Amino acid sequence: MTDTNKTKTANLVPGVYAAKARLQIEGKEPEEYLCAMSIGWNPVYDNSEKTIEAFLVHDFEGEEFYGSKLTLSV
Repeated sequence: MTDTNKTKTANLVPGVYAAKARLQIEGKEPEEYLCAMSIGWNPVYDNSEKTIEAFLVHDFEGEEFYGSKLTLSV
């Protein structure tokens, strides 16, 4: 997470939230999707910093979007 995003999210209460994700895949118009957003620490990875994970509710049928811009709104 960038330093800017760490500052923006510092006061968010850990938990799971309903949110919207705006995904910009290269060469396509941006689209919005519903998502579940988890804020907190992931014990599986033993991370020491709070993280945010988004789980988009959509069947991408195998389409990859690594490196695409993703914006979250709560």
